[in-house]
Amino acid sequence: MQAIDEFGGSAQAMNLGTELPARVSLNEFRAFVVSQRGWVFDARPEVFYEMGHVPSALSLPREDFEKAYTSLRAKLETDKQRPIAVYCSDEDCEDSEMVGEALRNLGYERATVLKAGRSQWDLAGLPEVKPQ
Repeated sequence: MQAIDEFGGSAQAMNLGTELPARVSLNEFRAFVVSQRGWVFDARPEVFYEMGHVPSALSLPREDFEKAYTSLRAKLETDKQRPIAVYCSDEDCEDSEMVGEALRNLGYERATVLKAGRSQWDLAGLPEVKPQ
């Protein structure tokens, strides 16, 4: 019998080997979030992150990447091999692709993108962190 996680799905983690696909499906992304074995970044503008975000996600907005990265640098540079998943608003949003590429250029080779975006997360009824 498969275990059911707090997100309402089976607790099968995404393959976190040395190679990660450039893009992941919603189910793979959900498994990545559940596994808590990597960093999750929200590439949307900070205002949208503050309105609600995927559990455990950190804000790394494309529009203010340098400032946000600088504030996270000490934490991130402790393990450049840690897997990373980035998301933005929806399938048409390019912010996650741009942040993923910027991270790869900084030496984070294990960065992947949820191309479907936050809209698919919401449509699936998955949990979010909202301001109190």
